[in-house]
Amino acid sequence: MAKKFFIYTFGCRLNQAESNLIRGKLKQQGWQEAAPEEADYIFINSCAVTQKAAKEVAQYVRHCRRHYPQAKIWLLGCFVDSLRVAGRPFDLPADRFLTNKEKRQWIGETIPPAQGRNLLKIQDGCNQFCSYCLVPYLRGRSRSIPVTTILEQARQLEQHGARWLVLTGVDIIQYRDSETGFDFVALVTRLLRKTRLFLSFGSLSPLIGQPRLLPRFLALYHRYPQRLAPHLHLSLQSGSDKILQLMRRPYRQAFYWQTIQKLRAIPRLNLTTDIIVGFPGETDADFQASCDFARRAKFGKIHIFRYSPRPGTLAAKMGPKWGLVPENIKKARAQQLARLEQRLRHQFWQQFLGQKLPVFFFSPHQGQTANFIPIASHHPQLTSQFQLRRLTQISDEKVWLD
Repeated sequence: MAKKFFIYTFGCRLNQAESNLIRGKLKQQGWQEAAPEEADYIFINSCAVTQKAAKEVAQYVRHCRRHYPQAKIWLLGCFVDSLRVAGRPFDLPADRFLTNKEKRQWIGETIPPAQGRNLLKIQDGCNQFCSYCLVPYLRGRSRSIPVTTILEQARQLEQHGARWLVLTGVDIIQYRDSETGFDFVALVTRLLRKTRLFLSFGSLSPLIGQPRLLPRFLALYHRYPQRLAPHLHLSLQSGSDKILQLMRRPYRQAFYWQTIQKLRAIPRLNLTTDIIVGFPGETDADFQASCDFARRAKFGKIHIFRYSPRPGTLAAKMGPKWGLVPENIKKARAQQLARLEQRLRHQFWQQFLGQKLPVFFFSPHQGQTANFIPIASHHPQLTSQFQLRRLTQISDEKVWLD
């Protein structure tokens, strides 16, 4: 009888991509995916970027042990590495713990299962060491998957039904193939030339605005306007230069502003971002600088994070010296920014009402435009392909079709 498995994924698109690789590996070995109450093995692909994420991982492991006693529980990834970095015991009720390195070794070069839209991992790790971030400690230094491997996986996915490829990693513009010397833009160029897939990207560093990258990147949008998603997620984190310096971000707001002004040459571009509120040292004026920048930039969506100290980072060590922000102020700032975020998001959506946009449906009633506007339809739609549809009405979280 085939073994049955269940995968639960926390965190980023890179984790989602790796979960797809695990799914592909197990299915190639004859395993069957099942509900957790029927599973012989439960694989929890974890996150530890924030205190909230780490707490949710621990709670879910205990939940699975209580409710699914028949299953072997494997805890994988960043939460395990966070315990290792902190020197804490692996005392959760899991049967096996795999660090990110062990997870990568276990997965190998498995081809993910093909579907309409697929995540494809091109890079892992980070060399930046922002003062608040554990990722370089959890995933190590930047490593790039060879161009030949990426092309092989992309072609196989295309042959098996994939239409949309999302390139993902920790910081994908750090991509550099050691054998060919290909950088991120050269890799994207090769994928566009060698496949017919529609491409989009996970989070991009604002350093995409560097002179060695930005002109070539924009040239691809000019040459392949129907093949590249008019959506870019550039993490701002703060609109205050003082806070960006404390965060050890490798840019200042003027550079970010200049970059996005040039990126606006892409028609229908949806520019989205991340902002952290309540970072140590953040004053009311610093927070207002973030709000003011968001208004000027007219972001189509903002992911809002309340700062939480991560053990072992510079910000956790220096926070008391820089000035800790009380939790009630963090919460109030997050709520204020969330209200602004909704207004900006709806303003972005509003300009497309009455227009026909390419919509890709992931289920009969839910989809997404090529520039990442969430779509809902009262009537069943064909899935796993783009359709030109008219946008008619905005609700809180999505836009409806006629």
